[in-house]
Order: sequence, then C-alpha cells, then structure tokens
Amino acid sequence: MAHTLQASTACFALHMFLIVYSITRTAGAENDVDNRFVCNTKVPFFDTVSMTCDHPLLNISTSSEVKSIFWIFPDGTNVHSEANVDRNLYTFSSQSIESYSPGQEPGAVLDLYNLTALEIDEDQFGYYHCVVTYKSASRPATVIRWGLNVNGADFSDLLREYRKKAVIGGIAAACLLLLVGGCCLFWNVRNSKRDQEMDKENGDLNDLKTDIEVSPSAQGDNEKKFHNAAYESDVGEQAAIDVHM
Repeated sequence: MAHTLQASTACFALHMFLIVYSITRTAGAENDVDNRFVCNTKVPFFDTVSMTCDHPLLNISTSSEVKSIFWIFPDGTNVHSEANVDRNLYTFSSQSIESYSPGQEPGAVLDLYNLTALEIDEDQFGYYHCVVTYKSASRPATVIRWGLNVNGADFSDLLREYRKKAVIGGIAAACLLLLVGGCCLFWNVRNSKRDQEMDKENGDLNDLKTDIEVSPSAQGDNEKKFHNAAYESDVGEQAAIDVHM
C-alpha cells in the first residue's frame, strides 16, 4: 500500500513538474531552443483543424527515443488520454513510431499524436502545448506549441467573397447615381428653357397690355388736336368774313 502511494505521489509530482516545465519553456525566453518548435494556424469559425505533436526538426514519428506525449490545452487542462476531453470538440489519432534497425525494440504507440479540433469557436482559441518525454532520463522533455487563431479567426474567404459583391454593388450604385443625376440635370434644363419661354411670353403680354393702356390717351390727344385745328380753322374763316364785310 505504501509503495502504491509513493508511486502515485511520484507520478503526480512528475506531471506537475512537466506542466510547470512546459509553461516555463514556452514563456518566451529568447535563448530557449524550444522556441523553434512553434506552429501557428489560422482557420475560419466552425472549421476543423489538426495539430500534430511533431516538428520537422524533431521527427517524433521516427524517433525511438520518445517515451510518451501529452497535451496542455489553452485553459490549462492536462490531457493524457482521449477520455479527458469532450469528444464533440476534440478527437485524437495515434501514431506508431517506426523502427528501422533489425532486432530493435518496437517503438511506442503515441495515442495523442494528432489532435483534431472540431467546429472551431472562440473557446478553443489559444496555445496548445504538446509535451514530449524521452526514455533517456538525461534528455529533457520537448514542448511543441501550436497557436490556434491567437490573433483572431481567418476571414480571408469572406473578404474574397464579399469583395466581389461589394464591387458589384458599388458599380450598381454609381450607375444609379449617374442615372438619377442625369435625369435631374435634364429636368432642370428643360424647366429652365420653359421658364425662359414663359418669361418671354409674359413680357410680350405686358408690352401689349401697356400699348393697349396707352392707346386711348393717345387717341384722345389726337382728337383734341383735331378739334383745336378745326376750331382754329373756323375762327380764321370767321375773321376773313368779317374783314370783307
């Protein structure tokens, strides 16, 4: 019983050490060699993405020195088996480590080698750390960090889709504005010409009215002059008759 308790305590202490170690190793020290093992991916909302616990500089799938791997999720969850995660959000696929030398001890089976996140949402954004332990006690664990939509989701497909629609909509709006503007200009020019014609007609009518109003007085003056001339003629004739008499 005591040996079982000691083994459980040692296992728990090892796991805690690996968690603290993985976090400190990926905290951002400039001289930390594990900063080389960083992968970033950016996908749209509700898409599916796979993150492999491997790196071209490590070749985990062909290294017989690998003992085990486990994951640390963005919320701090320590995942050692698929039973520790919601299978509606995450799934795992295994990878057998290949052996090339005859008589070599068969490689381990890495059950958590490939992590697949399903229908990505904001709750799944962040950094995923895969901690790789080795059979040699002298070789420190390696941390592979995956950044999933760290700076936001990928909207490039939406931009490409709606850019075309936006251009078409802009062209249609410009054509409509040109049509409306042309109609307004034509209407204004037409009304301006009509106003000018009406002003001219009104001016002619006013002149005619003025002539009509002025004509009676002129006719009266003419009649007055005619009567004065006739009177002067009668007076002249009467004066001539008086002289002869």
